[in-house]
Amino acid sequence: MPVVRNYNYEDLPAWTELKMFRKICFHQEESIQVNEDCPSLAFTVLCGACEVNDKGKVTVVNQYETYKTTSKEFTVKGIFKPPFFFIRNVDILLIGGEWKDADINLFMVNNSDIPKNESALGAGTPCYYYRNTNFDNHYHDFDEFWIICEGSGVVQDNGDFYEVKEGDCVATGNGNHHDFPIAHSLVKALAIEIAPEGDARHGHLWEPIHGKASGNPDKA
Repeated sequence: MPVVRNYNYEDLPAWTELKMFRKICFHQEESIQVNEDCPSLAFTVLCGACEVNDKGKVTVVNQYETYKTTSKEFTVKGIFKPPFFFIRNVDILLIGGEWKDADINLFMVNNSDIPKNESALGAGTPCYYYRNTNFDNHYHDFDEFWIICEGSGVVQDNGDFYEVKEGDCVATGNGNHHDFPIAHSLVKALAIEIAPEGDARHGHLWEPIHGKASGNPDKA
């Protein structure tokens, strides 16, 4: 099954370059030490703002921004910073792995009065299952992972459907279709695109425009 449940990253498939992910919550003005034995690390701020001290270099990371590093150890401190000064807690989603480069973005999915197989990025590969969202059925030339940070819904992965909620990770190998057709509530999720293959085209790909998907059977 391509869904890893409840932050149990030990269950990630062997083929993935993503090796760990966990949510860390702390207070403003509190410092935490990150120490992970991974060649590449990154985190996205889900709530609040923080300051990173990475080998003496200090960087401010605001809500929904991502920090990437090849350091295995660094310090993160919650800070008071407009417009986040009223948020007393800082939540980050930390990921680690073996990638050389990663495209990391936070996206949101909600139900729609006029659902369709289309997003702001374009119209999806034709599909005929029920949906209540505006999201496109697509594939990638990269492996992509969705880590659910908030909310719940149903994902489609390589033709199968799975209920997902906070803490779950959907692992989709390159060339395999995936979709987020159903949102039970507002979903916030982190998308991680790594390990290019073939033409290494970035972003969403759709069969009517980009040609037939040729999914890697070892990653199905």
